[in-house]
Amino acid sequence: MADNFPDLGEEDDQVDEEDIVRYYFFKGFTYEEIRMFLQRNHGLEISITTLKRRIKAYGLRRREPDYDVNEIRAAIEDIVDGYGSTQGYRAVWHTLQLKGLRVPRIVVQEILKEIDPEATEMRRAHRLKRRFGGCPVDLVTDLGTENGTMAAIQAFFRDDPNSHRYVPSPRNQRIEAWWGLLRKSCTTWWINFFKDLVAQRTIDLASELDMECLWFCFAELIQKVLNEIKEHWNTHYIRKSRHDTVSGRPDSLYYLPHCHGGGNHFIMPIPEAEVHYARAHVIDLQDDNIYQDYFNYALQASNHNKPTNWREALELYNVLKQCAYNGIH
Repeated sequence: MADNFPDLGEEDDQVDEEDIVRYYFFKGFTYEEIRMFLQRNHGLEISITTLKRRIKAYGLRRREPDYDVNEIRAAIEDIVDGYGSTQGYRAVWHTLQLKGLRVPRIVVQEILKEIDPEATEMRRAHRLKRRFGGCPVDLVTDLGTENGTMAAIQAFFRDDPNSHRYVPSPRNQRIEAWWGLLRKSCTTWWINFFKDLVAQRTIDLASELDMECLWFCFAELIQKVLNEIKEHWNTHYIRKSRHDTVSGRPDSLYYLPHCHGGGNHFIMPIPEAEVHYARAHVIDLQDDNIYQDYFNYALQASNHNKPTNWREALELYNVLKQCAYNGIH
């Protein structure tokens, strides 16, 4: 619930104004939203006219963007080599935007047909291949395992145990629908991937060492994937509909409600000290783990790096298992 938006991947004092403007531009925000985010998150006061002038000076444009088709093809191949293979061309196009690669959607659609025509047809048939923080005034969740932590943090931040309440899953339809979307677009691929490793006897689910090694090799990678999914969702555009929805991008709807006809009274400001306290005493309470300590040592001794994709993670898993069973040579 802490407001750490945006995450530019660098220390604040190393990020200049152009980097910040590019960050919001590639997320697809309007000029007014960019101006408001610059003011809210970075203390930068500029007019729309000045913002447009600087965006033009940075060589950024939304219509008829320049692109290298070979670069786009390589980026798409990287995206679909993994859980991204379950995504349609619109999702892949948005992922390219988040990476700073602007290209017409029709180009993405045609490249996807060229790279993997079978998957394109399967998707068409709706089938799948194997500073200050803030918190809401009230929080409603079902009885999921992780929601106990959310309830504790919410009650701590609000100093009010009644600021959170549980409801049965059927009453929490929006989040249930989102879990279905997450499974379809991401987790089904990972579930099938690990099932295949079990079937191939690469992983022994009864072995504590195997499971700890699996966690060491894949946990950070999967967290990175989940962060990408979160950013993808929070920057996608919700279209107007006849249903009870508000159009706009979720990040803008949440952080800039006044730009969409809402008010700021649904978000409570949280001092940074309380955010750090909750992170240290509620979220990050983990016992020392001798397996993880050993795998860290073996990683350095074997001259390997932490993986950046599923192929590297699987290779590292096999290497560290050999080290654990046969010693480090």
